Amino acid sequence: MRNETGLAPVALVALAVALLSAMDAGMKAQTALIPVLQAVWLRYAVATILLVPVFLARPQRLSRATLTANALRGVVVAATALCFFYAISVLPLALVVSIAFIAPFLIALLGRILLGETIHPRIGIGIAFGFVGVLVIFGGELRVGVSADQFLGFAAAIAGAFGYALVAVLIRKQAATDRAQTMVLLQTATAGLILTPLAIGVWQPLGATSLSLGGLVGLLGAAGQLAIAAGFARAPAARLGILEYTSFVWAALFGFLFFAEVPRAETFAGAAIIVAACLVALRSEGPEPTGRATARAPYRTDPRDQD
Repeated sequence: MRNETGLAPVALVALAVALLSAMDAGMKAQTALIPVLQAVWLRYAVATILLVPVFLARPQRLSRATLTANALRGVVVAATALCFFYAISVLPLALVVSIAFIAPFLIALLGRILLGETIHPRIGIGIAFGFVGVLVIFGGELRVGVSADQFLGFAAAIAGAFGYALVAVLIRKQAATDRAQTMVLLQTATAGLILTPLAIGVWQPLGATSLSLGGLVGLLGAAGQLAIAAGFARAPAARLGILEYTSFVWAALFGFLFFAEVPRAETFAGAAIIVAACLVALRSEGPEPTGRATARAPYRTDPRDQD
């Protein structure tokens, strides 16, 4: 594994976070025009088409084990995407992103359960404070009243964070044998296939705006995944993971500019608690911080990728 000390890996991951945050904003706009299932399917269908030539540029032999492992992860990716994109369709972007910051703690727990990794005592304390941050955010929503859709959105955001963590742990395991572009393509294609019959069931005609947004979010998603894969292939995840927290800034900015969303004080406070707890808990031991793993998990590549 390479360990570059320059700014190139940092720039790649920072760019990836910005691209994926822009994708989230595009998906929020898309879900106001067409059903969530259709919007998510379109995002993965376009991304799959764009990722095929990237894979063919440096193809990897696809064994049965590779296909099975990545396909199973693709199932989790599809469910996770539905949870996250439903959440942003009914809740402010910054609020959903704040909730997603609990993923690093969930990664630690799942890493212990699925991979036998050691959990430092600090992580247990961080988990407790992280959920305090979530409660602060939710308390702010309760203060002004929560509709049934918003309550489901909040639950979906938490479920999505769990899904992101599970995908990140599965990627960590699979990266020992598969290249980044292989994992990204196969999980994206699988998610699109799984969502196809569901999207057909709610299909609505696509206007020019929906088609344009579909192409845009697919391009942003594919580019963001590849950029973060390239960044994490060049420097330790522990150094780069903190950049995920810049997604809150992008979410707040895009939410304000495009959807007139102004985050509540409780959202800022809860996000600060979660981020602080994560930085303290994971500063030297335990798994690296990561956020939306369907798009941002730190893909680790094998030595053949280290040109």
